[in-house]
Amino acid sequence: MKYRDLTIIPVRTNQSMVIACDMSAGIGEAVHDLLKVPYTMVGAYAARVVLIELLAFGATPILLTNLVGNHFETVGQAVLQGIREEITLAKLSNVEINGSSEENMVPTSTSVGVTGMGIINSTEYSMSTIRAGDCIYCVGKPLVGQAVIDELESIVTYDDIYALQKIDFVKEIIPVGSQGIWEECFSLTKATKKCSHETFLFNEALSDTFLSTSAGPATCVLVVVPHKNENNFLKFFPNAYYIATVK
Repeated sequence: MKYRDLTIIPVRTNQSMVIACDMSAGIGEAVHDLLKVPYTMVGAYAARVVLIELLAFGATPILLTNLVGNHFETVGQAVLQGIREEITLAKLSNVEINGSSEENMVPTSTSVGVTGMGIINSTEYSMSTIRAGDCIYCVGKPLVGQAVIDELESIVTYDDIYALQKIDFVKEIIPVGSQGIWEECFSLTKATKKCSHETFLFNEALSDTFLSTSAGPATCVLVVVPHKNENNFLKFFPNAYYIATVK
């Protein structure tokens, strides 16, 4: 079953496997890369997207696979190091890593794909239950490319994700992808076929750029809370951006 960017596969009566993936290209140290960053950072941020997707859904990551379209010695080894460092940063253990690299050709730009698998108890998740009156907030800031490096202090952290998971009135935690906040908001209501701007009352103080900018390596997440719990939520996350209210 496909649920937003995740694939969910029942594996036992009370357990399901959750699968997420991410792709990075043109970012690294190769001659034709468009954004020059260390290969360790490429691996770390590709892994970050997948880990946050799994953790935000409530799944426990158990496996990451990385596919590197470059030689292992020159690129893949550093990418693998970055992935391992990101797993440690996320305070995870017992996460297996597998992967492959390109050893026959000599690409002149970097390509890295990461797939993650996690396990969740089937009783611990539900599909979107968004209702009229629910409020949407953003924790972190949508950033992409060089802006991520320039504003690292603005991105959502693993500690934020873990804290959000512990708040019982939080209905949804949605990592923002490359299509931006607007599209992630619309994805919340696709099950009810209400996918237009008219479904939401957006915060007019936010610019179109803020709402449409890619969040790159999952630099922010949307959080859905009932209206009655807004004040309590803001006690936990006073710097969260108010995005919209569901009509």
